Amino acid sequence: MRKIFFYSLVLFISSFLVTSDVLADEPCGGICRATCLGTETELLETNCASPNKCCISTTPATPLTCPDGFTLKSGLCFPQNTGLNDTPVFFVIATVLNWLLGILGVLGVLAFVISGTQYLLSAGDEDLAKTAKRNMTYAIIGLAIALTGLIVVNAIAGLTGAGEVLYY
Repeated sequence: MRKIFFYSLVLFISSFLVTSDVLADEPCGGICRATCLGTETELLETNCASPNKCCISTTPATPLTCPDGFTLKSGLCFPQNTGLNDTPVFFVIATVLNWLLGILGVLGVLAFVISGTQYLLSAGDEDLAKTAKRNMTYAIIGLAIALTGLIVVNAIAGLTGAGEVLYY
């Protein structure tokens, strides 16, 4: 187990070293090479190591076009007329969480009522009264967690600019 951990740690650290070497080869805004390719021009002022030259592509970028049935949004091609809902994922997740939190709240109140009934029906029996108090404590803790979850969901919605979460 230690060997696996050690080798994964070495692999993880070496991936950063390789990445930093690759990024260090491009201090000029282009690619540092010994000779530029046919579609590249050499920059006069470079920060490349002495035998290398800073090469920048001269071919113009072609605009992205999407095939039929797709639309271009933010540089990506998205299919059209899929029959899927256009609701953002955040609203779907927030709606599911709100439903779950509502159900947990109802179950917490129901557990609290059942615990109160148990306490009233214990009629002086210490064990039943103790069990009812314990169940009541757990119901209060469950309600507190459900309300905290509701507050967190709405706080995240407000901080991310999603606005007020819809309840339906």
